[in-house]
Amino acid sequence: MIDAFDDGFPAPQPQPVRQYDLAPEGPTEVEIVAARMGDVPWKACPENVAGTCLQLRLSPGSSYGFVFADVPANLKWLHSVVARAVGIEAADLVPDQLIGLRCTVEIEHFTKRDGSIKASVGRWLPHPNARKPARGNGQRQPADQSPADGSRQRPPQDQQRAPAAAPYRPRATRNARPQINSDDFPF
Repeated sequence: MIDAFDDGFPAPQPQPVRQYDLAPEGPTEVEIVAARMGDVPWKACPENVAGTCLQLRLSPGSSYGFVFADVPANLKWLHSVVARAVGIEAADLVPDQLIGLRCTVEIEHFTKRDGSIKASVGRWLPHPNARKPARGNGQRQPADQSPADGSRQRPPQDQQRAPAAAPYRPRATRNARPQINSDDFPF
C-alpha cells in the first residue's frame, strides 16, 4: 500500500551546486558579512600559541565567491590597518560591530596546493574618511598657537628631520654598453 502512495510523487531531484566567479584582482569594495574571533591552527606562532585570529568573511558582490581574511590577534598594527580601512578606531574593532560595514581591499589571486585558484586580501586600503595616524611625538600644535606674523620657528635640533635621501640613479656596470650622446660619434 505504501508503494502505491509513493508512486504518485516524483523522486527528489538533487539541487545543482552553484559556482561563484572568483573576485577580480585589484581594488574591490567588499562588505563584511561575518566576523568572529577564533583559533586558526596554521596561524599559530610563539607570540600567538593558539593562533587566535579575527576571522572575516568578505563579500565582493552577489555574483562572486566570499573572500576570507584571518587577522592574527598578536599583530596589533594589522588590526589598526583593518580598522582604518573600515573607517573606525582600532579600539572599536569588535566582531559583532563589523558586520555590515564596507571597505575597499586589494584582491590578489594565488594558487592552492591542489591547483585551484583562490582570491585573498592583498592589502587593506584606507577608508576615504579615515584620519591618518599622527607622526612624530604624537602631539599636534593647534593652528591658533602659531605666531601672529606667520613666521615659523625651527624645531629643536633633536626634532629636525633627516635630510632626504638622494634619488636612485642606476650605475653603469663593466658589462654595460657605452652610451652614445647625440654629439658623440663612434668613428
